[in-house]
Parts: sequence; structure tokens; C-alpha cells
Amino acid sequence: MYALFIDNSQANGCRIDDTLVRNQKGQVMHILIASDRDLQTVIEEIESGDPILSWIVPKTAHAGDICILSHMARGLFATAVILTEPHHVPSTDSKGRYSAEIGEINLVDQPLPHSVLAEVFPTWKWPTYPRSYTTVPEDIEGQLWEVIAGSSLDKSGTIDASVSNEGAAQLLIHFARERDAQLVERKKRSVLVTKGKLSCEVCGFDFKERYGDLGAEFCEVHHLKPLAHRSGNEPTMLEELAIVCSNCHRMLHRRGLISIKHLKGLLL
Repeated sequence: MYALFIDNSQANGCRIDDTLVRNQKGQVMHILIASDRDLQTVIEEIESGDPILSWIVPKTAHAGDICILSHMARGLFATAVILTEPHHVPSTDSKGRYSAEIGEINLVDQPLPHSVLAEVFPTWKWPTYPRSYTTVPEDIEGQLWEVIAGSSLDKSGTIDASVSNEGAAQLLIHFARERDAQLVERKKRSVLVTKGKLSCEVCGFDFKERYGDLGAEFCEVHHLKPLAHRSGNEPTMLEELAIVCSNCHRMLHRRGLISIKHLKGLLL
């Protein structure tokens, strides 16, 4: 076994929040299959925070294993971690399936097509027919993760981890919950009238106090009830919105939605 450390400062191709480690406990890497509906669900849920989703996994998977999500048309499009031990799910076939919860899901900035995988790993048969989940062979795990994390391939097919290509225009299609910008402005105006400033309700940070005129009337507005948890268009009251700074807003969503009160209690 070996340790595979991914430095977030160098992982240009992925939005990776935490170091993923393959350790002496036998932690391995799996590729899991996503349908069109699964892809839509992942994108919608990520916008509301760090989701935890139920997924079909190999019977041999274990909690803590690393996984990569694969879509037939997009290729490898997200990374995640298996959070629970697999449990049997009854199905029409004789073998049945196994399901587990996955979390720490991060979309890859540039999805990796299966055709590219087949060229980079010519002896690996899975990319030529990527229709079912698989456990990644140990001898290519490190190289595959470097490709996923944004490393570049030179003309010989080898990896140069110090170079990444950026700046190309791409057509991106995604689903987003409708937001009312005017509602956000009304919330900000209401707070300015009553309190005279837009200070973070968690840590008290005030952009104007810190940055002067550049930070005047700047803040982020947090939905106490995530839009992704709504079945459709629902009314939002000003009392259901909170003024927060950028850092606290990210922390509120980082491990699934937590309350303003709970995050205040975590402040050092």
C-alpha cells in the first residue's frame, strides 16, 4: 500500500476541498456509474451545499474508499468518498445490488472523456466499455488521480504534473435553482436601515469596515432553507435570509447545511 496525497493548491482541474489519502487500511478507488438523472441530481445538490447521496457501489467497497463518478456521455465528472459500508439492495436479478452513501462530492472542472482514458491507459479494458462500476487497478490509481486532478499529458502520453492547460472556451450546461436578485437587495436594504451596516451574522465581519468604499454594501445572503430542498417555486420571507461573509457562507454549506447558531459555536 502507499499514500496518495493531493495538494489542493495544485489540483487545478478539480474543486477538491480535502486531501484524499490511500493508506494502510486498504482504502481503494472505484468508478461509479451515473445516469442522466443522477448527473442532474449531483449538480443540483452541490449547489445547495455538500450533499450525501445513496449510490450503487461494488460489494467489496468500504467506507472511506475514494470514488469517481462516470457518465456515459460526459466521462469522469466528479470525485467523492464512500461514507458508509455497502448494504444489500433487493433487485430483479439473482445477485442483487449493493448501495452506500457517498459524500464530499466535487465536480471536475473539465470532465475526462472515456476515449482519453483509453488512450492514456491502453491496457485497461474498462474505458472501452464503461457501462458498469469498477474498482481501479492499484497500479494506475496514482496516475489516474493526477489526470483527474488537472495534470497535463504531453505528446508521448506521459504526465507533466507541473503544467495544466487553462483558458479554453467551453459550452457548459447545468441546472440551477431560480433566485430572486431583488429579494437579496431588499434584505440588504432592510438590514442597513435597521442596523446601519452589513455585518456577518456568524463572525461579525463587515466588508466596508475592512475594505472601505470598495466593500460598501457588499455581503453574501444565505438562504436558511436551501432552494434545493424546495419542490418548486415557494415564497421566501426576508426573515428566511441571513447576512453572511464569503468565508462563513462556504462553511455553512461545507458539510451539508448547518445552522448559523452551530457555526457560531465553532468559531475559535
